[in-house]
Amino acid sequence: MKKVSTIQKIKSLLLRSDQKKLGLLLIPMTLTAVVNAFGIAFVMPFLMVVSNPGMIHSNSKLNAAYRFFGFTHPMHFLIFLGFVAFFMLLFTDALAAFTTWISARVVSKVRTRIAQSLYETYLDKNYEYHLNFNSATLTSNLFQLTSTFTNGYILQGMQLLTNLISIVAIITLIIVVNPMMALLT
Repeated sequence: MKKVSTIQKIKSLLLRSDQKKLGLLLIPMTLTAVVNAFGIAFVMPFLMVVSNPGMIHSNSKLNAAYRFFGFTHPMHFLIFLGFVAFFMLLFTDALAAFTTWISARVVSKVRTRIAQSLYETYLDKNYEYHLNFNSATLTSNLFQLTSTFTNGYILQGMQLLTNLISIVAIITLIIVVNPMMALLT
């Protein structure tokens, strides 16, 4: 007996166009993960300077930014770093919200298409079938099953994939910024 995986079952319920739309969602999901990692990278210098303002002059990259933007007082540079970190986090959250919205929209369209297909299947059944089953039960199945499938499997799977991409991006950031710390922790 051939065992069919859950992923294969899900793919069998999706049209090629549905699979393509869900595949295209990888673009904003990956972009969100990378921007999320950069958001973390922008917060680190701010936290370093808050904890030790002398880092502005002892850290070559912070000192280069300090001189490049023409700051004359460390407090002004700290405020600048705070604004940069704040706006980067704001941008990250806005992009994450957009990705969640576009994912929900695509999944909603898939849910509608599957519900229509299931409804057409019910309508194509013979009269005797409808005599044996309560129409309220069929309607309930139509909405509950499609919602459970799309929200429980597809949408949650997409969110899991987004989080995995974010984890990989953050680990990559840690390895690039400080490989020794990445190996020790």
